[in-house]
Amino acid sequence: MIIYITGDVFERGCGTYTALSQTTKGLSRRGVSTLIVGSGRGYKVKEYSKLRRAISFKKIFWKNLHFTLGLSDYLNSIVNKVRVVSMEGVWLYSNRHAYIVCQENNIPYMLTPHGNLNEYALSISKFKKFFFKKYFYSEIFDNAACIRALSFQEYLAIRKFGIKAPICIIPNSVISENNNLKLSKDSSFKKYFLNRKVFTYLGRLHSIKNIEGVIKAWSTSITFNNKEFSLIIAGEGSSDYTKSLKSLARSLNIENIIFLGGVWGLKKEFLLRESFFTILNSKSEALPMSILESFSYGTPVAISKFSGLSQKELKGSGFVYEGDDILSTLIDKISKLEVKEYRVMQLRALRLISISYSPEVVSQNIIDVYSWIEGDCPPPSTVIFD
Repeated sequence: MIIYITGDVFERGCGTYTALSQTTKGLSRRGVSTLIVGSGRGYKVKEYSKLRRAISFKKIFWKNLHFTLGLSDYLNSIVNKVRVVSMEGVWLYSNRHAYIVCQENNIPYMLTPHGNLNEYALSISKFKKFFFKKYFYSEIFDNAACIRALSFQEYLAIRKFGIKAPICIIPNSVISENNNLKLSKDSSFKKYFLNRKVFTYLGRLHSIKNIEGVIKAWSTSITFNNKEFSLIIAGEGSSDYTKSLKSLARSLNIENIIFLGGVWGLKKEFLLRESFFTILNSKSEALPMSILESFSYGTPVAISKFSGLSQKELKGSGFVYEGDDILSTLIDKISKLEVKEYRVMQLRALRLISISYSPEVVSQNIIDVYSWIEGDCPPPSTVIFD
């Protein structure tokens, strides 16, 4: 069994948990038993299938540090069933529990930072990260059998941080199972897409996502208050940050902007499929699930250079731009795309998923790395040692 140690479990909108859900689903289809172990409001078990489960333990003290009750005892109780431990994210005390169990029982482990070692991410909560690195994480970094980077950009950031362990570059995968579902009973949601092209931001509302940059760029583009276009901001965040975004939109007199709040399930699928373009203006990412999910519905993307993918890696399925000052011009360019050119981008997005981010491809790459760190085979081609 493969154990995944993470932070919040069952949290809607949590990119790490969404990525883990996709990963474990892909592995279970290949007959690999997995278990996601994390924290939450209390002990809870969710059974997805015979091969795939998730368990949460109650957080105590400072909840964002993920001190948990019962996690160590539980891991020790199942240690004989565990092949590999995969730690998902850093600066979580739960990883310390897992590290001790791995060291005491000679279990190899892999660590996936999920963008937390990128330069901008490290500038946030500096004291917490300095403290955790000094007293808890130096050993974890040094003794990992392998570090998993989700993109080449993240690989470079991990090396810059100073980690010398082998690094495998394996992206997240995406599974889209309901591409043909329609919102026939929800005209209130469908109205946002009638007779207009919709640009969408989908994700967490947080300053690291730089959504204010998108709003400002929209206000100076030809789409500003143009009835043929709309900008949708879909996601949840702190009330203060959400209010600041709405206040900014009002101060700029933007009328064709819609704040949807959190969007899940069928509405999320409809939003991604019907959007003209997805925009991600983030200051720091490893490889965001919202971009992969957009590709899976044939929706092209416009992403900042800090979003985990280069223009070459997009393979014609979108645009990478340098900064906020470029975004307004890019929105103008996108709004003028010819139908034929846009259809080609849609097809390239779908092809990109099938070639690089399908569960079949990603799951096999992960299995190969697990087999290597267990000592069963030579290192696969995804592993870099320098």
